[in-house]
Amino acid sequence: MPEFPTLKDIVVRPEPFDALPFALTGIGTVLFVAVLAYLFYPKWRSVLRRPSTPPLEDPTTSALSELRALQEQNVDHIATRLPIIIRTYLHRRHGALGLYRTADELLGRDAPPPSPRLAPFADLLRETESLRYGRASANPKSLVASAIAILEAEPRETADSAEPDGAK
Repeated sequence: MPEFPTLKDIVVRPEPFDALPFALTGIGTVLFVAVLAYLFYPKWRSVLRRPSTPPLEDPTTSALSELRALQEQNVDHIATRLPIIIRTYLHRRHGALGLYRTADELLGRDAPPPSPRLAPFADLLRETESLRYGRASANPKSLVASAIAILEAEPRETADSAEPDGAK
């Protein structure tokens, strides 16, 4: 019998490089970064595009400046703009939501009594409504002057004493 050649030691092949854990880790990292970018990037974008807002002006000051500018306007313009200025002032200063309510609804002729802070505005609002709808006998310029007088006579709150109506 022929002799068998001597066998060399069988070398064990090394395990092939397993790239699967690294590939899954990479995919997971990319997905995690994508989720974070999806969640936070719109907020960053909106912050970057957001215009800088001016500081809020005192409602009394802004209403008085609008009323003084309104004195120079046409009578027809006064009839449409005066109720909006007064009602916006009442909303910003006293929280009275009256832009789409009549004076009687706002001031409580058929509803619970209004805040005593709104009482000086009762006759003015009723006159501005009648002016706007053509039933007024008063001069529009005198209504603007009386609105300015009412706003100037109203006590101003300082930042330290500013409290809501029900806090006292």
